[in-house]
Amino acid sequence: MTALTDHAPCMATGVPAGRLLLGGGDNAVIREHRRIFGASPIDLTAEQLDVAIQEAGLRSRGGSWFPTADKLAAVSVAGSWRRRPVAVANGMEGEPLSAKDASLMSHSPHLVLEGISFAVEVLRAQEALLAVHSNSLVIPILAAALREREQSVPENVGIRLQTG
Repeated sequence: MTALTDHAPCMATGVPAGRLLLGGGDNAVIREHRRIFGASPIDLTAEQLDVAIQEAGLRSRGGSWFPTADKLAAVSVAGSWRRRPVAVANGMEGEPLSAKDASLMSHSPHLVLEGISFAVEVLRAQEALLAVHSNSLVIPILAAALREREQSVPENVGIRLQTG
């Protein structure tokens, strides 16, 4: 995998649009994650995060390739919903032969958790869940990353690991 450092920085964050997702080092440790990716832009407003997600051009990795910004807009509190939404990240590995979810969660759990945190902010969610299979080998890695974040990252809504 190559870094896309020649891409323009995101207007909302100033962070280069392409950073290595599975770069060298132990990304499972928040200190190393921040060395590679920089500090989390937790000072951004929900609107600034929304712009950053739109500019990044994020899309689902399933068969639909659906724009993430459109998904967030569909359930946003700013929309017509009466209750605050719940942010759910699906790490259930629906395509077990690809092992893409397990690979990302084991190598860069804090990247996944920051993505969930951004969704929580944009949606103004009341709850956040990360769903993984109960026999997944990434559970201890995610549990350790969640404990580490609880100690070092002030978040409005804690992320809960949901197994099933």
